[in-house]
Amino acid sequence: MSDATLSLFSFLLLILSVETGCLICRIGGERVTSGTRDTVKQTTGIIASLTALVLGLLIANGQASLERQSASISSLVAGITSLDETLRHFGSDADAVRADLRASVEPILLLLWEPKGEAGLDLVSRTRNESFILGILALSPDGPGQQTLKDNALLLANELIHERFRLATLEHAALPIALIVTLLIWSAILFVGLGLSASQDWYSRMGLYGAAGAAATAIFLVAEYASPFSGFIQISRRPIEVLTAALSVS
Repeated sequence: MSDATLSLFSFLLLILSVETGCLICRIGGERVTSGTRDTVKQTTGIIASLTALVLGLLIANGQASLERQSASISSLVAGITSLDETLRHFGSDADAVRADLRASVEPILLLLWEPKGEAGLDLVSRTRNESFILGILALSPDGPGQQTLKDNALLLANELIHERFRLATLEHAALPIALIVTLLIWSAILFVGLGLSASQDWYSRMGLYGAAGAAATAIFLVAEYASPFSGFIQISRRPIEVLTAALSVS
């Protein structure tokens, strides 16, 4: 289920919950006393607080996760730049390794934004990484200066591969189904109570519909933050494009 579909389903569920509460109020008639309404209001207040707390924590955690992964992309870009510069200082013997690095940047990193989202963990990517490491190991240093450059290049390459694999495992981290179901159940109970305790006129009902839309939007944000490389809210590709342009002229 896509994030937009989940949000639409949540909105329709909450609208149905409001109407259910209004229907119960109409059927109950005089049996729905002021005491009953007060109890419902207190109950919905507790559920509303719990739901708002969970949603707020999830959105804050999702935003923080997106920022961390965006920082990882920037770190990768900086690391690749440093690695290319290190290989350039090594000399012409490293030109083949530099060419391999430049050829790998765009296809490997931009595949993070592909729908299947498995780039970096497949056999082709692992073989490419192994070939790149072997290329660095095959360099023959001529003196301690080049040996230091080779060691630094090898260290940078291993750190970049590690970071890339870590991103590949996080790019499509699905939300637990139990969490979504729990949020939907809490929200449905909340809006049934609101429909039951609210005034039975269209002005109140429109207000509840607006609240349902806001709750559905919050659930949409939670789902979007779980997939930072796809959807409406995603990590920018701009650093990769800047890196590709920089490597092509250096």
